[in-house]
Amino acid sequence: MSALYRLLKLPLLSITAAAFALPASAATYHLEVLAAPGQSAAANSNEAYIIVRIANADGTPKEDAKLETRQGPTGGGLELKGSNWGFATLVVPPGYSGRIVNAQGAQFEVNGQLRIIAMQSMGKGVYGLRVLPLYGAPGSRKGFLRWVSGDYIFRISYQEGDTTGDALGKLTIR
Repeated sequence: MSALYRLLKLPLLSITAAAFALPASAATYHLEVLAAPGQSAAANSNEAYIIVRIANADGTPKEDAKLETRQGPTGGGLELKGSNWGFATLVVPPGYSGRIVNAQGAQFEVNGQLRIIAMQSMGKGVYGLRVLPLYGAPGSRKGFLRWVSGDYIFRISYQEGDTTGDALGKLTIR
């Protein structure tokens, strides 16, 4: 991973990769994840960065991953449904939430999410993702949040046909 770090020249905050059990016959991609806050800090809404390296089962870089460019209909970033990519915010720091109003007029708190707003190829199987702090009910318009100090745990996946790979990552905001 030190070669990836030198390539990116970003401050190394956290690298966490995990493999998930798959049937013995399924081919897998190996994903490595690096997350960096960039100019993000507690109390601002600046974008943060997630860097993903995808390797084929034989270790060679996956240089032709299909990038998603479709924006979702709710202003919440890229539309990943039906794409080769998957992303989920799993754990957020206390207080990273926003207030929404349901159809009956009741207000309630929902946890914020990391939302991918753009992705690009950086070459040699490395892909850069820009994320923003957003919140909102599923299918509804998303609103901006301010970052809260702490760790944001996420899961990212990539799949083409029967070949898939997953990784867990951690973005730390100070």
